[in-house]
Amino acid sequence: MERSIRMSDDKPLPFQGKPFSQWAFDADNVAASMTDVQVAKLTRPGGQVTSSENFQWEDPIPISTALIPVQMFDEALLPEAFREWVIDIATRIPAPVDFAAVDAMVAAGSVIGRKVRIYPKRHDDWAVVPNLWSMKIGRPSSGKTPSQKAALTPLMRLAAEALDRHEQEKSEHDREATIVSMQTKAAKDQAQAAIKKTGDEKKARELLASVTEMPPAPTVRRYVINDGTVEKVGELLRENPNGLLQCRDELFGWLRTLDREDRSNDRAFFLESFSGDQSYVYDRIGRGTLHIPALCLSIIGGIQPGRLLPYIANAIKGGTGDDGFIQRFQFAVFPDPTAYKRTDYPPNTESRDRAYSVFRELDGIESPESQSPESVSDQFVALRFSDEAQEIFYEWLDANETRARKPDIHEAMEAHLIKYRSLVPSIALILELCDNPAVESVGKKSTVKACAWAEYLYSHAQRIYSASTNPAAANANAILQKLRVGKLPSPFRSRDISIQKWAGLTTRQAVISALDLLQEYGWIQDIVIKPVTGRPSTIYHVHPEVLGDAQESNTPKKA
Repeated sequence: MERSIRMSDDKPLPFQGKPFSQWAFDADNVAASMTDVQVAKLTRPGGQVTSSENFQWEDPIPISTALIPVQMFDEALLPEAFREWVIDIATRIPAPVDFAAVDAMVAAGSVIGRKVRIYPKRHDDWAVVPNLWSMKIGRPSSGKTPSQKAALTPLMRLAAEALDRHEQEKSEHDREATIVSMQTKAAKDQAQAAIKKTGDEKKARELLASVTEMPPAPTVRRYVINDGTVEKVGELLRENPNGLLQCRDELFGWLRTLDREDRSNDRAFFLESFSGDQSYVYDRIGRGTLHIPALCLSIIGGIQPGRLLPYIANAIKGGTGDDGFIQRFQFAVFPDPTAYKRTDYPPNTESRDRAYSVFRELDGIESPESQSPESVSDQFVALRFSDEAQEIFYEWLDANETRARKPDIHEAMEAHLIKYRSLVPSIALILELCDNPAVESVGKKSTVKACAWAEYLYSHAQRIYSASTNPAAANANAILQKLRVGKLPSPFRSRDISIQKWAGLTTRQAVISALDLLQEYGWIQDIVIKPVTGRPSTIYHVHPEVLGDAQESNTPKKA
């Protein structure tokens, strides 16, 4: 139903004939062609609609979304063979050095996998697999993807070499399988002839028993996977018990998928893959039962802060993700953006080859497991800290456990810090093996650097969780930005925001909290409309400064 409204002088309003649901939002546009008296007379049943120009506006206060400071990355934390290579990657992109650094460490840990573990305590039987998850947080232009691609170059070279070996092994297997097939056929023919001619069953059995068994088909050594069902990933892990690295360019879509109720089993699969030493059994109709002796999966990927922070805020408030999943991303970094500086020079191939040689040495470490493939659950090379390094680790462990138990610490940060128990031993092991793959213990130097890594990562975790637990400021600025580019009308209602499902503004509470903050800081003012029937509604008018920005952004620029 359409309604029109007339002034006392019987002149039609400029929005005469528009649907009743729309005309209130044209008040600002109408005000330009009406006198103040006419605007004051502009009424609707049960309430009054006015232009934002009729409000008393003061200068609005900027809403700060400043992130808490984080430690800058120190390349001395890297294995010596990685430093020039990682710096070269970051400089040429350009991107924060943090991105390539964490991915290089996680990639190295994935190659070590389950074949080498560390006992963090002197006498306890608790063993840690250097299986790590990294998350690079930054805007689309921050260089996450090219950093990740470059840091995985040595791993991709290993994968390419493994594929070449597999092709050769497959050719040899096919030749051997053909010979065995011919031998089998010949033995069957001879056994059949023996039964036919002489009825000699003993000879027939001897002929059939002399046939060589068909050799098993070779499997390709895999290092990296990108996307696949958990059933397929399970099969690949069964073929590659040392572990795999799952590489995601964008983590958000994957995280949202795992939040779905119908993917709860998938979520449990990945949760259990974090420790690297758990077995897993599938029971599926059609697929039958699949036993995975070792579930070990490293993960790397990037994500935008606008997507991650609301996701974490939901998770730590009792949402689907409140199960410690996000805290497993111990190598989560949220660095300040790097200023753009054009570069154009060839990659440092010498430093890249030096890093690759380390990956190849890590891949070549022999373990009891590789010599006894039928038993993959308990066989590994075990290292411990040296005496001096052990005391350093104990000192750090005591301090970390005390920090995690402070009464004022947020539960999300507490859960994050508790998982540092395995993080520091894992980093120390990776650093030690990168410097010397034949080492017999983890020494002081690697342990000190691992503790320094923990402090660096802790500063980034503080930034991530502090921004996630107080998202109102970021959401308020997001609404301002939408207003400035004309994505919201003026005036507007809260539901005009909710229906858009913008990141961080998907719930009514998030929208209302942001609007309250905008009003408190002077960017908007509200009017409550009380109709004759139905519930009251709130209309928000926008500061003229923001409307001026919107008009300027929507004005075509002259050539």
